[in-house]
Amino acid sequence: MNMTNTYHRLRRSNVIMLLAAALMFLLVSGCSSDAESELQGDERTAAAALEAKGYKIVTALDESDEYILDRAKLAEHLYMNIWSVQEVEPEQYIGKLITTYGFIVSGHPLEHMYASSDQSSAYEYHTKVMLSEGKVIGGYSYPVRKDGDLLMGGVYSIDGKTQEEITGLSYSEWLAQWTKKYAE
Repeated sequence: MNMTNTYHRLRRSNVIMLLAAALMFLLVSGCSSDAESELQGDERTAAAALEAKGYKIVTALDESDEYILDRAKLAEHLYMNIWSVQEVEPEQYIGKLITTYGFIVSGHPLEHMYASSDQSSAYEYHTKVMLSEGKVIGGYSYPVRKDGDLLMGGVYSIDGKTQEEITGLSYSEWLAQWTKKYAE
């Protein structure tokens, strides 16, 4: 009987130690305060692209859009604006899945543009990173009032450039070329 009690005490002790070790592991692994460590796959790739540009991720906004790029999409006003500020031409991505991940960042060039504003701290800077086949292909950015109202105006490139700066064309010149190419 004494040997049986010793066996049960040892067994119970081992179970308790195993449970304590497992609980400690869960606590340590779950206590990471760095939200970026939770990002995985394409979202982590998108975040790394922003970090490589010197932007600090304030908040990850998850996947914000996913679509198969086609000519009809390129004729829609929203996608026209997004693709107007890309460094790459959309033709090479027609028929491919485009996934976009959103982030609120600091250290973005748009901060300098709005720094002269009396209310520069009233804005946060949203940046969307576009991926296709696991590779970053571009992105876009825009300031948003912290109270939730979008700022007037269009989107900027991932680096805060306008359509005119990217293409070298006025909006009307660019629109005429774009419409002929994608909307007719």
